[in-house]
Amino acid sequence: MDSSVATFRSDLPVVDMVRRIPDVTHRWILWPAWQYRICAPVAEQDELNLFQRGVLGLCRVGVRHTEQIAAAMRLHPSLVRVVVGELTRFGYLDEIRQVTEAGREAFVTGEVDPQDTQVAYVFQDVFSQTLWPGAEAAPRYADLAWDQGGPFLRSGSKGSPGPPRRLVPVHLPDGLAPQPPDAVTILDAVRRRRVRRPDGQAPPRAIRRVSIVDPAPAMVWLATCLYVNNPGEDEVWQARDPFAPRASPLLRSFVVSRTDHDQGLKQVLADLISGTAEKRAVDLYEADLGVRRDVEVQLELRFGLRAADDPDLCRLMVVVEAAYLRSGKGRGRAANEHTLTYSARTIELLLRRTVAEYRPDSRVMAELRRNETLRRRTLDTVCRTIGFGPPGRLASVSWHDIEEAFAGKGHVNRHALLATAVLSVLDGRPGHPLARLGQRQPGFVDAWDLLGNLRNDGSHAAISDPTPDEVEWSRDLAHDMVDAYLSSLPARSEGTPT
Repeated sequence: MDSSVATFRSDLPVVDMVRRIPDVTHRWILWPAWQYRICAPVAEQDELNLFQRGVLGLCRVGVRHTEQIAAAMRLHPSLVRVVVGELTRFGYLDEIRQVTEAGREAFVTGEVDPQDTQVAYVFQDVFSQTLWPGAEAAPRYADLAWDQGGPFLRSGSKGSPGPPRRLVPVHLPDGLAPQPPDAVTILDAVRRRRVRRPDGQAPPRAIRRVSIVDPAPAMVWLATCLYVNNPGEDEVWQARDPFAPRASPLLRSFVVSRTDHDQGLKQVLADLISGTAEKRAVDLYEADLGVRRDVEVQLELRFGLRAADDPDLCRLMVVVEAAYLRSGKGRGRAANEHTLTYSARTIELLLRRTVAEYRPDSRVMAELRRNETLRRRTLDTVCRTIGFGPPGRLASVSWHDIEEAFAGKGHVNRHALLATAVLSVLDGRPGHPLARLGQRQPGFVDAWDLLGNLRNDGSHAAISDPTPDEVEWSRDLAHDMVDAYLSSLPARSEGTPT
C-alpha cells in the first residue's frame, strides 16, 4: 500500500465541489487545505451607478431639491426620488440630503458600502499557505468510503449511482501548522474572481469589515483531479480547480512542487501521462511521415527535385517545409525557429557547393591574395554587378578565411562563406547560381546578414522569437537559392530533372 494511503487521515471532512466528471483521461486526488470561516461584506451592488453618482455629486455642491436635480440631470422627478431613497438607505445622504462622511468616501472610491454581512469559507493551501481564489458560502461535503484499495467517493445520486471515484490522498508530513491570513489577504483572494479597480487597489471600506470567525482553522480534503489536455495545448496535463469547472494553474504548480516529496502523487502523474505521451509520440511520428511525403511531392513538382537525385538538399528542404506547415505558416514559436534555422542551413549547403564548383583562375587568385585593396574593390564590383548591393561586412573578410572556404576546410562563418561565393563568380562561366539569385533577391548581402542575426551561428538555433513575416521571408530566401542553384545545373538547363 502506498505511504500516502497508509497515513491517510480519514477523519478529515472532504469538500467535493466537482460534480461533473471530466470526459478525458483523469486521476482523482485529495488535496489538503486549511478551512477558515469568515464574516464577509455583502452589498446590494458593487459600485455607484451613473444616476447615484450624479445625484450624490449635485448634493455635495448644494443642489438638493428634487426639481433642481431633475433639471440638471434631465431626469424625471420620480426617478430622482428613487435614487435619493437608495443613497439615504446606504447612509450616504442624511434626512436633509446633506452628504455624509460615508457618502463623501463612496463618491471618491465609487464603491458601495456593504449593508449586510455573510458567513463564508475560504481555503488555504497547507504547504504554501496560499489562499485559494474565491470564497464558498455553502461548501459541499462528501461521505468518504473506504476499501482495501483506499478511499473513494461515489458519483451520481442515490437513484442513479455512478462509478466510484478512487482517490489518491496527498501525503501529509508532520508538523503542519496554519498561518492565518489577515483581512487584506482574505479579501484579495475573494476578489481575484472579480474585476478590480483600475489602480489595482482593493476597496478600503470593505477590507475593514472582513474578519475570521473561528479562532483556529479546520483541516479538510479538497477532492479534485488531474487530467490530460487536448492535443495541441501547451501542457500535456492540467489540474482541475477544486471550486470551479476549469483548469487551475495554481494547483498545477502545487502538484509539481510536491512530486519530489510524495511518491504516491508522482506515480499518479506518471500513470496519467505515460500512455498519453506514448500515443502522442506515435501520432506525431505518423503525422510527420505524412507531411514529409506530401512535401516531397510538392518539391518535385516545383523544383524537379527528387530525394534519390539529391538526398542532402531534399532532406533539408523537407525539414524546412514540414516545420513551416507545423508552425501554421509562421504562427508557432518552436516550428518557427526550425523553419528559419533550416532555411539558413539550406542556403549554406548550396553556397558551399557553389564555392566547390566555381573557382577563379589561379592567376586571379594570386593577385587577390597579394593586393587587399584590389580584393575589396573586386568584391564591391561583383556584388553590385550581380545585384547583391554593397558588400558591407564581406569587405572585411580575411584572405585566410576565403582560402579556407575555397578549400572546404574547417568552420567558415557566414560572411566568409558568402564573400568566397561572390568571388567564385570570377570563374567566368555563364549561369553562375549567385548571378541568378541576384535577379530573384536584390540586395542579398543585407538579407544574408539579417538571417544571420536571427540565427545563432554557433548552435544553429534561432536566438530570437521570429515573427510570421520573418519565417515566411526566410523560407522564400531558401526557395530562391534552391531555384537559382538547380537552374544553373546543366541537366536543369536542358529541361530534365537532376
